[in-house]
Order: sequence, then structure tokens, then C-alpha cells
Amino acid sequence: MKDPQMDNQNQLQEEKERLIRCLKKSVKHLMEESVTKKTVHEESSNVSAVCSSVDNCLQAGLRRRSLGLFKTNSSSALLQKISKECGEAFAVLRRIEEL
Repeated sequence: MKDPQMDNQNQLQEEKERLIRCLKKSVKHLMEESVTKKTVHEESSNVSAVCSSVDNCLQAGLRRRSLGLFKTNSSSALLQKISKECGEAFAVLRRIEEL
């Protein structure tokens, strides 16, 4: 007999993997656009797709838990670096710290 809890966990795991694949695909398209056009406009559909994918991942409770190459959360380190010059990045960094 199947365990409903195991089925639910498998479905959640499959959904998380699907969301991560979608995010990776969106990032790949954005990177390809940046290489071919040498610039990416903020209103690009690829930028919107990455933002949407990140939003979906966050809504599903996905967060990076492993440490990066330099034993720091690389996304956080990038935000800290960018926040010195970009007010929007600073606001996002403060919001993350509140969580």
C-alpha cells in the first residue's frame, strides 16, 4: 500500500526540481542574450522570466542553503557589493536581513 505522505513528499521534491530547472533555463537565456547583444535592457522578456522564476522558487520555499566557493552566501555577497552603488539592491538586502 502506498504511503500518502511519501507521495506528497515526492511530488514536492519533483516540483522543486522543476522550478530549479526552469530558473536555470531562464538564467541561461538571459546570459545568451547578454553575450549576443552585449547588453540587456531591463524590460527584456528574459529579465522578466528570471524574476518570475526566482519569485516562484521563493514562493515554494526554495532558498540556497549551501555555502559558495568562498564560504559565504554568494547571492548575499553580490547584493552587498551592488548595494553600495544601487539603492534598489540596498533595499532588497535590508528586506532579506529582516527575514
